[in-house]
Amino acid sequence: MSTPSATSAHHRLITDIHLINSNTPDDALVNLHVAAEYVGHTVPYMRNMRADGRGPVSHLRARRIVYRLGDLRAYNDRYAQATTAGGNY
Repeated sequence: MSTPSATSAHHRLITDIHLINSNTPDDALVNLHVAAEYVGHTVPYMRNMRADGRGPVSHLRARRIVYRLGDLRAYNDRYAQATTAGGNY
């Protein structure tokens, strides 16, 4: 049984956070559950942020909420900068 590589994950939706590493390209797509785990929020909180127009950029693909890994990385970077500076996020 072979393990999917980050490169092959780029061509399909990533549904397991363990498939993400530093070599996974920014344009790889992840599902809502992986995105929530990646940024440290719950799935309901991610849905609420999306409904309010907050949080990381999301997209609909085949009627499912997906996120680009690069957008999640940028969101985490902004969050780290805001909390380090003592501001609200």
